[in-house]
Amino acid sequence: METKKRAATIAALGMLLIMSVPSQQRVAAMSFCDCYQQCYPGCRQSVPWWLCNVDCAGNCDAGDREDVLAACIMVCSTDSVCDPAVAPTYAQGVADCIAECKKRWGQ
Repeated sequence: METKKRAATIAALGMLLIMSVPSQQRVAAMSFCDCYQQCYPGCRQSVPWWLCNVDCAGNCDAGDREDVLAACIMVCSTDSVCDPAVAPTYAQGVADCIAECKKRWGQ
């Protein structure tokens, strides 16, 4: 239960961050969302949801490693990327997803 609350909080903070940035950065966020929403359905046909989150976040964020890591953790922390935040259904998948983000782009 605490994991779900934490994930929902992280997702909400991520969305607040996106909404508080200047318009040029909002355009970049919208481009990320467009890319992500095109990537995810095709990926889900053969890969677990959390691994699709990692792959699509990495493919759709054109920033540096820190930006990709932040985007990756954001998409791991919600079931509704680029829409109103919804806490992930599967807590273990969230932990696996974030661990994979950190393995690929993080500490």
